[in-house]
Amino acid sequence: MVIWGADIRRSGYARLYRKHWHTMLIPIDAPTQVRNAFLLLWASLALTTIDSAIALIAPEFIDPELSYLFWWWIALSFVLIGANAYLIYCASRQRNWARIVLLVVLLSIVALNLAIRFIFPTEWSSNDFWSDATAWACSAMDALALYWLFSGAAARWYAEKAGHLTA
Repeated sequence: MVIWGADIRRSGYARLYRKHWHTMLIPIDAPTQVRNAFLLLWASLALTTIDSAIALIAPEFIDPELSYLFWWWIALSFVLIGANAYLIYCASRQRNWARIVLLVVLLSIVALNLAIRFIFPTEWSSNDFWSDATAWACSAMDALALYWLFSGAAARWYAEKAGHLTA
């Protein structure tokens, strides 16, 4: 069924018709603090994706004996980046569980990263500086964004969706 002109405005398709990509990723009706938090989360995910793509051209993956690692790395990268993108998207739609899962994932990644660096310091001492800097920068960006999502106007925004606040 094709809907034209005024029919679009009267139908339920009007909302889908006007939607743009940026309104799907960052909620327009949210407070500025929430929009900034989601911008920071998406920027962190983009930086992580670029870092993963650059890591794929590392010399370890070019060795024919270790070529199977290349495909595992690609599959793992797609799954983790896709899962993170889905969590950010769900959190931007005021799903409180996604906001909590993002916090748990961030704390787990930071704890695991610190534990590995203290348990195996010699293996990680020769690691690429830029990869480390990117990982810590993305963790800091995520931490700041999640702080914004759990405080102030963002906390009220999530509480309104859940029905805990009445105007």
